[in-house]
Amino acid sequence: YVVIMAGAVFVALAFLGGWQAYLVTVGNTTIDYYDHSDLVKAAKARGVPAPKWAFDQGRVKNWQEAFDEHGKYWYVAWCLPRLRAHQGSGVYYADLGPKAL
Repeated sequence: YVVIMAGAVFVALAFLGGWQAYLVTVGNTTIDYYDHSDLVKAAKARGVPAPKWAFDQGRVKNWQEAFDEHGKYWYVAWCLPRLRAHQGSGVYYADLGPKAL
């Protein structure tokens, strides 16, 4: 019984962790994902190409922006505790400028 429960919890956490990692790599939130899904459906119905993600800057840049790690060893530092506060507001992106929400 314990093995089955542990396996079920592992599968659920792996799915949710994978989903969050996907959202970070495409530069979105869950709400943005569903809004984009509606835009893709509408574009398909009109026969035009689907719009790109609004805040996608590439997998690496998205990960660095989400976790505010830009140094030489960002791929290790993102998961370590921080001594300094995160930079930025989460709304303004230095590379993209302010975008209407």
